[in-house]
Amino acid sequence: AWTAALAARCMKPARLLSLAVASSSAASAILGVPTLGRGLRCRLACTEAAPPIGPEDGEAWVFAAMDSTLRAARDAVNSAEFSAANCELLRARLGLSEGELRRVVVAYPTVLGYSYEDNLAPSLAALQQRLSLSESQLRRVVIAQPQVLGYSYDANVAPSLSKLQRRLQLCDEELARVVVGQPAVLSYSFEAKIEPALAKLQARLELSASSLRRLVLLYPAVLGYSYDANLAPKLQYLQEALELSPNELRAKVLMMPALLGYSLERRYRPRVALCRAHDKPLSAVLSRISRSHREFEAWATDGRGGGGSGGDRGIALA
Repeated sequence: AWTAALAARCMKPARLLSLAVASSSAASAILGVPTLGRGLRCRLACTEAAPPIGPEDGEAWVFAAMDSTLRAARDAVNSAEFSAANCELLRARLGLSEGELRRVVVAYPTVLGYSYEDNLAPSLAALQQRLSLSESQLRRVVIAQPQVLGYSYDANVAPSLSKLQRRLQLCDEELARVVVGQPAVLSYSFEAKIEPALAKLQARLELSASSLRRLVLLYPAVLGYSYDANLAPKLQYLQEALELSPNELRAKVLMMPALLGYSLERRYRPRVALCRAHDKPLSAVLSRISRSHREFEAWATDGRGGGGSGGDRGIALA
């Protein structure tokens, strides 16, 4: 009846175009996929400049345009229902709150197109079994690295994990600790990123295999740093500015691996400059590294401020 009424009124293309845009925009809002409405707009815009519908062809044009629009709207609703069902299954599987599910979807919108039964459930099960992850650990990994939901376990994840485990001589429990501590490692190429950085860091600090293993276990985030752009200049500056021997530098890093995570430009250089300007011992740059800049500046300028390292609070990752 609706279509017949439109045909009887011989609506102009622009009016039908606005209906198509409205329906496609609503579907886009449901799905969160902006390209849906844009595709319909591009297709129907070509007819906007057509001459007014006459008694000869108006009814045929209306039926054709409305059929195309309704099909697109129906497909959008079906897709939305598919995505909503899979998201609900994923939320229940991982025990995600609504806010956490939203974070996962916003960070990795492609997940909306995955089938829970065919894609998500098998990948999660394989990863959990390989690393013997608890439910809370698996949840933490997915929230921190939603892209893991799209990785091929057999083709990418499993081989990379095996190579990392062999390289550092990790037991299964230690491998799990590394992944939970740095979930992004699941996205790293072992050959292109992990192995080159480990080899260069090991050579630079003259680390034994056991020392390198200990460093990574204590500070898994180091696997995400570029050696050439991040670690190398940082280590060189610390050795020169603090007048450390190679053995002293190695000992400092092994004692507190998180030193590798502090920013050279935002933390090390300013604090070395403060110590030199106020005649403070340069050793305080490392011993007080976790203090806020305000606390460190107060200590450097008049001797007040917190003492000691106080752990790894306030790390500014470079």
